[in-house]
Amino acid sequence: MNCKTLFWKMLSLRYPNELQNLIENYESNKHIESLLKEHQRIGIWGLARMGKATIAKKIFAKHFAQYDSVCLLEDVREDTERFGAPHMRKKLFDELLKQPTTASEIIGAHAFIKRSLSGKKVLIVLDDVDDTEQLEDL
Repeated sequence: MNCKTLFWKMLSLRYPNELQNLIENYESNKHIESLLKEHQRIGIWGLARMGKATIAKKIFAKHFAQYDSVCLLEDVREDTERFGAPHMRKKLFDELLKQPTTASEIIGAHAFIKRSLSGKKVLIVLDDVDDTEQLEDL
């Protein structure tokens, strides 16, 4: 079993309801998918409980296999408040690299990221970000 198949199974176990009948009919999904083809970064924002996270998860589930490295971080706002930005960076790197990272690797993150992720196609989905500082920290 390859890593992407294993990851899909893990993702399906984690989000069984959200991943049923993946991206089919929603106009907003089609619009977001077209934006993904044109832009390296996109954001989805709006009122609470409008389905932003569900849309992001479905798009992630549909496209993650096209990427060399992927990460879906949920509850960024809450976890940053609770555990701090360094913890969130470590969580992000651990997911992207599929291995635990050390504090020294994260402190020297620029060279570390460049060496480890250079030339790879990466998909990162951050859910519940409410401050540009959170994005900058990550």
